[in-house]
Amino acid sequence: MPVVLSVLAILLYALGALSLALLLQAAVSRRVWTLAVWLGALELLFLTVGTYQFLERAISGERLVAFTLLQQAGNMSVLAASLSAVYAGMKWAGVSRTAATICALSAAAALALPSLLLGAALSNGIAAAACLAAGHRTSPGSERRFYATFGSALGVPAVFLALGQPLDRATLSYVPPIAVLLTATLRQNVFGLLIRRQTLIVVTLGLASVPYLVLTKILAAQIGERLEAFTSIVEATLLLAAAVIWLPLLSWTMRVLGRRRELYAEFGRRVINEAVPILNAVKRAEFLANGIRRLLRVKEVKISLLPDAQEDPASRKAAALFQKTNEEWAQRLRVRDEDWKGLFTDVPYNYVVALRQERRLLGILWVDSSPKQYLDEYEPVLLEIARQTSHSLDSCRVLEEKLRLERSLLI
Repeated sequence: MPVVLSVLAILLYALGALSLALLLQAAVSRRVWTLAVWLGALELLFLTVGTYQFLERAISGERLVAFTLLQQAGNMSVLAASLSAVYAGMKWAGVSRTAATICALSAAAALALPSLLLGAALSNGIAAAACLAAGHRTSPGSERRFYATFGSALGVPAVFLALGQPLDRATLSYVPPIAVLLTATLRQNVFGLLIRRQTLIVVTLGLASVPYLVLTKILAAQIGERLEAFTSIVEATLLLAAAVIWLPLLSWTMRVLGRRRELYAEFGRRVINEAVPILNAVKRAEFLANGIRRLLRVKEVKISLLPDAQEDPASRKAAALFQKTNEEWAQRLRVRDEDWKGLFTDVPYNYVVALRQERRLLGILWVDSSPKQYLDEYEPVLLEIARQTSHSLDSCRVLEEKLRLERSLLI
């Protein structure tokens, strides 16, 4: 049991550090510098304290990391991250900076109470209430659901601690807010956060490796007490056996990394080929847009062809920006130029891609990937698909002109 708890403590420690890093990324991307400095200091302090505790016990010869100390460090880290998320959430939901600061300071002051348990319970209660209030001010949708879920999750440790459960036993109560934050980041890119698929693969491999390696050392030590000569052999055998355990993870990794090539091939083989009989440029554009939407599994895709798209103010503005800057694409959360920001303010899309053929702008490709705000590793796929789409539309235009010319000659 102590081994299991120690492994759990290490995993919670890693998740606490990850949650702080995510919120720090959100604060920096939104240029909330006061919050970014606060989160950066917390992350540095958390990592320093955790590393010091681990090295201190490793040098002293202790086999296991001190469970209680790591738990408490993890608890405080998650609590601080939760309060910081509430501060950020309230500010980004339209609540005044003063109200958000008062909320955060009240929660921090609660931690200074003589009773640490009472302070932690009160802090979590304040955080949960503030998060629910922030969600109430947002418009209905995925963001409001996140605030409601996250606020409810923050209430779980508040209840545990209010009932008098000690910190080292209330560790699991901090799992819900971390899980909600990480899940919402993966599925909805909440707060504009992004966990890349490659990072997820590395973390998964790491989390799968830690318990197995700890178990390997324990089994090897127990066998070594009886058969000292075979300790190294047993340990090496168990480490080699890890390959069997990691095979499913390796297979999943290869499928994820190979998905991009599959999308390229599928779009060229199925969508582009099926569009060949469509000789009307507008209808072909609609067919290709539907194919891209199904392939990338996004909410909506639209293709605006030039010069017809000049009638649409947003397409006209996008065309002018692409011709002026020679950019290939733009994404709502990454643009810094005020003209691009104004463009995305007027449209419900979060990606806009230029459809060019030999430097000639043929049209505009709009993509709405909500509830996700990023396409992540599918962004290169989108750009490659846009090039194939441009070639197909240009061929269609040439054929249209040729057929028009032939009809006029026949008349």
